[in-house]
Amino acid sequence: MSCPALRLTFSGSWLLIGLLIAYGSLPGRAQPPEALNYPNVITFGSFSGTICFSNSVLVKTLTPLTSRTFTFTPATALTYVICYNNLLLHPFDAQLVGGGIGATTQTGIVLTSATGKLAANCDAYCM
Repeated sequence: MSCPALRLTFSGSWLLIGLLIAYGSLPGRAQPPEALNYPNVITFGSFSGTICFSNSVLVKTLTPLTSRTFTFTPATALTYVICYNNLLLHPFDAQLVGGGIGATTQTGIVLTSATGKLAANCDAYCM
């Protein structure tokens, strides 16, 4: 004796598993990182190329003014830099020092916060 409702549920779960596998195998769509929609996003240049440097910082200090520098040398021309965090109450400032957009020389990303907490992620893209 078979139960039609049980057969339908069993075949429905196989369909769901098949759809999940098919969706997971689709290629990801490339989108610019500023689509993150975070409250604190600072960008330099125009989005292109592939990621060539990535770093993050999380520092809490007793003094309100905090600064950190990431230094790297891109192998090809630097096209885009984005620094961001998702902490509305802890904004930061970012500056490029040395090299910069279009350069292949040593470039520094200087991050500064005036809240006593510096939290940021930075990604650099090169050609």
